[in-house]
Amino acid sequence: FAVKDDDVDAENQIKSCVIASGNLYLSFYLELVLNTVTIRMSGPLDYENNTVFVLVIECQDGGTPPLKGSARLTVEVTSVNEFPPRFTAASYSKDIVESASVAETVLTLTATDDDDGSDGNFRFAIVSGIGATDFSVGSVGGVISVARPLDYE
Repeated sequence: FAVKDDDVDAENQIKSCVIASGNLYLSFYLELVLNTVTIRMSGPLDYENNTVFVLVIECQDGGTPPLKGSARLTVEVTSVNEFPPRFTAASYSKDIVESASVAETVLTLTATDDDDGSDGNFRFAIVSGIGATDFSVGSVGGVISVARPLDYE
């Protein structure tokens, strides 16, 4: 973002700049050094709180009378995958009879992910454990079911 003042006299060049509007959560600030304005972030931006900022920047020179100019800057925030999926329980337990039929539902896992958009999508999978091959899990719905005949012995 560049601001230019064509006045050659130092006293008539840019003296101040402000973010006149659009600075939600005070997310940005300005630095004015040697007639150059730099817009900086006050901290990390959070896509889940605000996806776009429309900033109006106003600058004023030191002339008599002082003159102002303004510009609009649109900042689009992109989402990043910052939250892991969270199960609603730390562990699950279910008794099932040995004669349970293949494809019988054992239980349904539930989990959430606070990311927006595709970053909030996740899949369930059984990755290890004793008897892991005896059961399957629906990758989207989290339904655990019997995958093959069970043998207690």
